[in-house]
Amino acid sequence: MAEGVALGSPTLPGVSVVVPAYQAAATLGAALESILAQERGADEILVVDDGSTDGSSDVAARFEGVTVLRQPNQGDAAARNAGVRVARGAFLAFLDADDVWMPEKIRVQLGFLEAHPEADAVLAHHREVLAPGAVPPPGFRRELLEGAHPGRLLGTLVARRRAFERVGLLDPSYRSGSDSDWFFRASDARLVMPMLPDVLLERRVRSDSLTAGAAVRNVHAELLRAAPASLRRKTVASAGQGSGTDGTGA
Repeated sequence: MAEGVALGSPTLPGVSVVVPAYQAAATLGAALESILAQERGADEILVVDDGSTDGSSDVAARFEGVTVLRQPNQGDAAARNAGVRVARGAFLAFLDADDVWMPEKIRVQLGFLEAHPEADAVLAHHREVLAPGAVPPPGFRRELLEGAHPGRLLGTLVARRRAFERVGLLDPSYRSGSDSDWFFRASDARLVMPMLPDVLLERRVRSDSLTAGAAVRNVHAELLRAAPASLRRKTVASAGQGSGTDGTGA
């Protein structure tokens, strides 16, 4: 995927939140409620229905101030990209349809970015919790339910538009690892992206969670693809710096 993307100038000063949704009618309402309950509100909430047949769009449409976009099923990465392309905010954030934010998330992270103009984006910690009525799925490591974890996740990210203009959109050729690939590319692009100690995201573990079983194996396989790609980019960049600032050896 080509790196870098032109997004145009923002027309809203605050945060646009992109929520990809596929067959998420049972969980989307709680996710949207956690956005609408923010101490510092979002300027724009975009739900991208990725070809759902369970009424996910109808759930989203019941919430005032939520814009619903619909597309044929193409996967989470394509859904997030569709939201980013139309987002009008100066800052971008993401929430999966089965997770929830802490009420202070936007206030804390946007406040950090406003105080640190050198930062391209900011991350935070997250907590894994069992969804109501769920049992840990096969393959899930129960120790993940203990304590907080550094959140190198799109759900903990608040980014300036320039971060995506430099790094590019998510790569839809990844089925489960497009977020990991994006963070590899962000590191390769030397984005300034600190990790805050605050716990600002709850990831809801369901009985059919994508953290389990075959899905874990798929994520691992895609990480094995993304990591060498990052190494190749670093090698090319290093060679270019060694031979000349334009990489031509001139």
